[in-house]
Amino acid sequence: MRYCYRLGNCKGRNTARAALSASTTTARRTCIWKGVFWLATQQVAGCGPEKETVCVPLAGQQTMSGGERIWAFGRLRPLCNVPPFGVITAIGGFDMGYQCVATSVAGFIQQLAVAYVSHGYYFYVSGLIPAHKTPADTDAKIIRQYGIAVSKWSRARRKKAGQANVQYLRYGRFFVILATHGEQPFFDAEARQLRDIRVQPLHCFGYSIGCRPGRRDGIFHASVRIDQSLYRELKGRFEGAAVNRSVDDLCRELRLVSFEPYAPVRDQLRGLLRAINRRRRAAGCEPVPAMALRNWRSPVKPFAEIDGGVQPTANRWPARR
Repeated sequence: MRYCYRLGNCKGRNTARAALSASTTTARRTCIWKGVFWLATQQVAGCGPEKETVCVPLAGQQTMSGGERIWAFGRLRPLCNVPPFGVITAIGGFDMGYQCVATSVAGFIQQLAVAYVSHGYYFYVSGLIPAHKTPADTDAKIIRQYGIAVSKWSRARRKKAGQANVQYLRYGRFFVILATHGEQPFFDAEARQLRDIRVQPLHCFGYSIGCRPGRRDGIFHASVRIDQSLYRELKGRFEGAAVNRSVDDLCRELRLVSFEPYAPVRDQLRGLLRAINRRRRAAGCEPVPAMALRNWRSPVKPFAEIDGGVQPTANRWPARR
């Protein structure tokens, strides 16, 4: 069975350990989360029916089975709000549970641009997993090779020591490995294919993900836009149908454009709308209103399951490296 206990804050570490020695629990693993020591145990006596539980701390002391008093413990509750460092195994082991497989294109782009590129992961290598290889095996190999599955505290220590941090992300069979500034075996192993996203944007799934300096502050920000070749194709298609379609049909077609409305994408779509209305005004037709465009992006959960599983890898726009 899996149990997780809060022992107390960092200052009370020795006190909490001494209290455990008088308990009927079997200690397996301790770790720190939000300045609090947590203990994973294999078995807890006198806890009632066997089920996955988490111990929520109470002030003072709590009497458990046999009249034994255990400090800094609380009552057992259903497993929830477990520290986000990973999964506590049945024998008190530890599994980092690194999430790297996005379940949608929108989730992949959001995680890549918002969570990684915006936080200094500028260097990248991208590719496709061959059909004869299992994606899960490739994930495990890359994560193990570059030591990716570590806690945020380990990443902070690496950054302070001048070492680079690495992230891995995959959707379908397309993957990307990203790194920050610093020293890391990743740079030597991938030297031939290494790219800087500030110089060479990543093209995948019809998007172009780059990093550009802001107009006001000059600080680099992630930039997500429609791939230029695809945008020209889209613009030509809408300009050809601008006069032959009704306003309602054009509004419906614009709504069906499946690109997430990041700020650069919104600029491109407004340019598309202006091109449509130029054609319609020249022909004496009613212009298409601006409300036809989707101006707000809804954040998604990149690694959440959709319809009971991972989305298929259908992609009409192959990735370019």
